[in-house]
Amino acid sequence: MRANGTLYLRAEITPPDETGCWTVIFPEINVGSQGETLEIASKNANIAISLWFESCIDAGTLKQALLECGLDPHRIQQIESEVSRGFVPPTFMEATVACPA
Repeated sequence: MRANGTLYLRAEITPPDETGCWTVIFPEINVGSQGETLEIASKNANIAISLWFESCIDAGTLKQALLECGLDPHRIQQIESEVSRGFVPPTFMEATVACPA
C-alpha cells in the first residue's frame, strides 16, 4: 500500500500492572497489543493494527468489520475514503493514558 492519507485512531495506553507489560488498545476497532516497554507496546500495536486492516482489506470485509465494531456510518465512510486513496494502515497519534486505581 502507498502512503497517500493518514487515518487517526484513538489509542488507550495502560501503564504496566502486575504483568509488567504496557498495553495499547485501539477501542474503535478492538485491536491492541502489549510490550515490556511503551516503545515495544507501541510498535506491537502498530503491527497489530496494520495486520487487522490489511486482512480486512484483502478479504473485502472492511466495511462489515467496521460495522461490527459499532462505528457510525460517517466514521466508516471516512475510513473507506482513506483506504480508497491507498493509505498505509495507521500508527496512533492521539492517546489517552489509563492510570491504575
